[in-house]
Amino acid sequence: MALCIEGKKTTTEGLADPVRRASERGHDTVTFVIGGSLGLAADIVRRADYRMSVSDMTFPHQLIRVTLAEQLAIISRS
Repeated sequence: MALCIEGKKTTTEGLADPVRRASERGHDTVTFVIGGSLGLAADIVRRADYRMSVSDMTFPHQLIRVTLAEQLAIISRS
């Protein structure tokens, strides 16, 4: 999953869907690639199975990592 500005904006429940589908397809892991302030390389974005945007604003990697971890914790509890 590529976290990039051109990705789809979603909710916590919306994030749960592609994670759940990956599990149903037998994938043991889901990899999240977080774009930097200059974004991700186009080939990385193209190769991603899912593209997600956290916001139209630019945030530091550290903040997005914590935000994503919290969202995944919420998903795992539901």
